[in-house]
Amino acid sequence: MEDSNKQAADYLLENKATIEDDGTPPMFGNKDGDITIVVFYDYNCSFCKQANEITNEILASDQGVKIIFRPLPILGGTSMYATKIALAVHKISEDKFPLIHNEMMKMKPITEEGVKALLVAHDIDYKIVDNELNSFSIKQLIAKNFDLAKSLGIKGAPSYVVNGIFIPGLIDKERFTAIIGEVRQIAAQTQNTEKTGINNDLTAPEDQKSEDPKQKEESEKIAK
Repeated sequence: MEDSNKQAADYLLENKATIEDDGTPPMFGNKDGDITIVVFYDYNCSFCKQANEITNEILASDQGVKIIFRPLPILGGTSMYATKIALAVHKISEDKFPLIHNEMMKMKPITEEGVKALLVAHDIDYKIVDNELNSFSIKQLIAKNFDLAKSLGIKGAPSYVVNGIFIPGLIDKERFTAIIGEVRQIAAQTQNTEKTGINNDLTAPEDQKSEDPKQKEESEKIAK
């Protein structure tokens, strides 16, 4: 676990923006929020289904959070199918992605028939979605998710990155809320330190505030 965390920390130092934005992954919540949670998950993973409920509760209670979704279809064919469906829906209609995502996270088991019925129930044309399943952009985003997971040393799902901090495994709402609070506290302390540093830079040292008497005398002589 320590090796995995170190690998993630080293990678995060230089790749925070890439992890959050590369490939334009789906997003819930406040796009300008101060907390960004990137979640790596599988639609067939029971722990991921629990994690989804927890992050939905956090979104409902904290208006400063946004969640970036990076599905990792590691549990077989239906996981890959569900991932492609979700990303295709997001590509066609971003507004309907949250609903389809959450419903598929509740499905046990995920079947093609069940997914088709879900899309029809929400006025989404399955034929249009089906045409997107093997598009280059969706394949590229899935490949990017796997590349990021490998670089972070992710061993399973769910795993998270919260404002550039790697968190492996399922965590409950209480712990997640505490982590968010800690991240905000660190950010506030860093901001205060930066402000203090700027103020110090703008404040002249005491020995420079008043002119040295000898220097003043020499200046007056030159002026004469």
